[in-house]
Amino acid sequence: AVARDQGTARASLEFVGHARQLAQCEQIDVPVGRLSEVLAAAPDSIEIYRDERIAEPFVVSLGGRDFVRDGRVPIGPGERVIVLDSPAGG
Repeated sequence: AVARDQGTARASLEFVGHARQLAQCEQIDVPVGRLSEVLAAAPDSIEIYRDERIAEPFVVSLGGRDFVRDGRVPIGPGERVIVLDSPAGG
């Protein structure tokens, strides 16, 4: 709903650890939407979301406070979606 209402609304997709090496960048701005849509905006060099779930070597945190696995979670304007390595994230 947020994406429909605010077509230009953005969130940040950040990469930590090995995920940063694979993505070849620290952060990108992405359109808001469901978590699966936000993760799909990642560079082609890193596959974070596949088969309707977070790929095994990664974990995803919202703002560094909550870990999420459900691709249907809505990501709103200004949110930070952080991708990090499973061993580093728990």
